[in-house]
Amino acid sequence: MTKHIPVKFDAELEEFLKALSNLNRRKILFLFMDGRERTVNEIAQVLRLGQSTASEHLKMLKRASLMVSRKEGKEVFYKPDRGSIVTTLRRLSDLLMNCC
Repeated sequence: MTKHIPVKFDAELEEFLKALSNLNRRKILFLFMDGRERTVNEIAQVLRLGQSTASEHLKMLKRASLMVSRKEGKEVFYKPDRGSIVTTLRRLSDLLMNCC
């Protein structure tokens, strides 16, 4: 009989994967392939989303440490948090390499 070893729940990793599970959030992330920062209005316009919908997606991506923002006057600029993304992907890779 094989012994079942429970996997420790990782809330941060779960939040990261949940954020990436949505097609619009993945589209938002891929908008930044050119390295430019963008405002919520720019994102909403390019993806043809309502401003409030784009804002909610950005909030989820920030909560999952996929995005960071900075405020300049009344505008908020967003960009991917590359360091956090790389760190989380390494943790996911380590988990998968050791589990199976």
